[in-house]
Amino acid sequence: MSNLAFERAVALLGGQRSTARALTLRGVPVAQGHVWYWLKKTGKVPAEVANHLHCLTNGEVTREQLRPDVFDVDCGCE
Repeated sequence: MSNLAFERAVALLGGQRSTARALTLRGVPVAQGHVWYWLKKTGKVPAEVANHLHCLTNGEVTREQLRPDVFDVDCGCE
């Protein structure tokens, strides 16, 4: 299973270890192994993590891109 948005977020943040460190600093205790697991095994991140990645990438990777099954892409808010 692949999630190109998550792969892009990890690349923007400098890799798996840097992503784990950045999330941990935001109060979401994550090890590099979690990031690897989400990349290689599940293909998606938990919704809470998607919110943090949205912020950490300054919106370059959105929560909707990371978890379209949870966050409605066309919510009609605009």
